[in-house]
Amino acid sequence: MKSTKILTVLLLLVVMVFALSLSACAEKPGGSTSPSPNEPDNGLPNYDSTGGTLTQEQNIDEGDIVKMYDDVIYKLQSDGVVVYRVNQGTFSLIGQYTFSSERHIPIEMYVTTDKIVAIYGATNTISGGSKSYLNNFKQQDYTRALVSVFKNPTAINDAQEPIDLSQYLLYNFEIQATYIASRSYVDSGETYFAFSYTSPFEYTTTDDVISTQKTGKVSFKENGTQKTVECASQIEGIDELNDKTITLFMRINLKETIDNCTIGGLFGATLQDIYMSETSIIPIFNYQYVERVSSGGGCYGYSYSISYSDAYCLKLNPETLKVVDGVCLKEYTVYDRRAIKDFGDVIYITATKQNRTGSTVIALSGQTFSYLNKLESIAPNENVKSVAYEEVDGKRYCYVTTFRQTDPLFKVDVTNPYAMQSLGYLKITGYSTFMLPVGNRLLTIGYADDDASEFYPSRMRVAIYNTEGDSVLPLDERFIDDVIYCEALTDPRVIAVHQTVFAFACVTKQDGEYYQGLYIFQVIDDSIEFAGMLTNLGNEQDKGLVENYMVPMPDDSGTAVFSLSAEYSYAFSITRARYYDGYVYTMSDAIITSHKVSVDQNGLITVDQTPTEKIYTALKTDYEQIFKAKIEQHQNNN
Repeated sequence: MKSTKILTVLLLLVVMVFALSLSACAEKPGGSTSPSPNEPDNGLPNYDSTGGTLTQEQNIDEGDIVKMYDDVIYKLQSDGVVVYRVNQGTFSLIGQYTFSSERHIPIEMYVTTDKIVAIYGATNTISGGSKSYLNNFKQQDYTRALVSVFKNPTAINDAQEPIDLSQYLLYNFEIQATYIASRSYVDSGETYFAFSYTSPFEYTTTDDVISTQKTGKVSFKENGTQKTVECASQIEGIDELNDKTITLFMRINLKETIDNCTIGGLFGATLQDIYMSETSIIPIFNYQYVERVSSGGGCYGYSYSISYSDAYCLKLNPETLKVVDGVCLKEYTVYDRRAIKDFGDVIYITATKQNRTGSTVIALSGQTFSYLNKLESIAPNENVKSVAYEEVDGKRYCYVTTFRQTDPLFKVDVTNPYAMQSLGYLKITGYSTFMLPVGNRLLTIGYADDDASEFYPSRMRVAIYNTEGDSVLPLDERFIDDVIYCEALTDPRVIAVHQTVFAFACVTKQDGEYYQGLYIFQVIDDSIEFAGMLTNLGNEQDKGLVENYMVPMPDDSGTAVFSLSAEYSYAFSITRARYYDGYVYTMSDAIITSHKVSVDQNGLITVDQTPTEKIYTALKTDYEQIFKAKIEQHQNNN
């Protein structure tokens, strides 16, 4: 057994959950005003001020479908919201909200000391009381976006029974939208939303000597009342506006009484994401257009089309939600918010150049949002796949993973925006989609093969690198073979991190059978140890086999083994995991399971494969009916 070195054991300690996290509040969302719990015997601290989400900026919270503060789990699922208090791996329901006639797609959630914000998408595909939870959860093909604010059940005094949160609905908002991005300021309670509105709307055009201005009205529902808001074309440089695309911004303050919100919007390109720091609110747009090119003449004349993409990064006024500054990155694409970093005096944006001249780091003034400098052609003919920034000992670094032909991992010194330089790179097979720098170490998760596709990863790699000096050197790596699907490759919020331990769920295929489970790894002594796989499908014997289940009978008389269609397997697939007080909690849409965690004298963890407790949190009526039918069939066959 390897001995534990202080530096490497602390590689992910605190920093992975806390240094990128929210500043801790004196009164925590779980309702406790006492200090964080003492560390249990296994040596892993309990308190996580982010609620379990990997945040990019200090004092900025990002929503997720599961939040956990101390001993309280807040879970957004396809039929509503549930809140459980846990104790030594057991569950006690303290609050719930159930959709009356529809199932929705869980998008994300925020939790404060006295409020819960639930954001979800509605779609006809899974609407109706008799429908199950489909794989729409993995997509954003909803037709309506809904935001509901409830009172946090932990803030309701003298509650003896589980609280029906429908009696404590504080605010409700609904709009036709296909994309949602949001972030929240922890200290002020200001929470910002951006919606891509794609339904037809009426607009008027006003011409003056300087420009043409379009103004349109967008409809939405606020607390059940139909309302409209005017939106104007505020993105300069886009000549042909899409008459069916608009972005609506909304702000609510979670520390105030929720009775209305501030709303504003603009015409322009489709929203990509929204980046927030303590000083900036930057929506990211990628505007695609086609240019028709003619060549030759006479009998030999021809024409063809060239597609371009311009990225727009706009700075919002936090009070009025109006655009106050903006930059157009001509022929560049910005893939998401993690490509942007605001250091206060300088804002960095890492983008892909569309004409294949490579990836570029662009420096803007943090005060005026004006262009300062750029470092071009970091990787010729390469696309940006992941970006991470860090500031260590007064130095600022940007890590960039690119992919097209070669697959390098770059370290760029951006300390001086006027003298940025690529320090070094490492060629690797495949590419990383998530990177987390911690001091002079870098944790990455991504594809292990060059020919892997986003729809069929095939093989995943978890790796750790030494980034001391100008070099990037590999330390250790682990692989997951035969991967069919892994949400962690596209959404870092899926990755659960606690100290030196991190985990994410995958679907794999072995010998013609499909498996789904939570893979747990630990970084220790500059190496990555595989700590095991947990599943909410079946038990430890069938290791998460998707087609076969060991399910408790509704009358608690025993268990039965039978098959379910893929339509229902998504309801059992693990989507998130959280840790508290010696237990890891794995969450599916319809299930929560707890597993005991032990730590030996060398710091290595062991996770008990047998669940301490498994409870069904959703879809009870539908599943009980199916279970009864399947169990009866199973008994008849035997």
